[in-house]
Amino acid sequence: MVNGLLMTRRKLLWTALLIAATCAVVAAGPFLRPYVVAKYRGEFADLRGAFLVKAPLAGANLGGANLTGANLRMADLRAANLRGANLMAADL
Repeated sequence: MVNGLLMTRRKLLWTALLIAATCAVVAAGPFLRPYVVAKYRGEFADLRGAFLVKAPLAGANLGGANLTGANLRMADLRAANLRGANLMAADL
């Protein structure tokens, strides 16, 4: 009886952790997508209004990207290619 109860609690704990992890990933989605695009597919990307605060974008190729109104405050842009990028109203 005790062993069965322990297994039930363990399953319940793992289920709760899985649900919490899923919620965290879903909640981070709107913030994660612009970062992934900027970091790995940034050339000519449409990143208007993107929230990229403190994003580690060192060395990212953002040439020709549309960053109009993007929030890049405290983002690491060392050695990033911003040639031809539209930074109109971007928060740097």
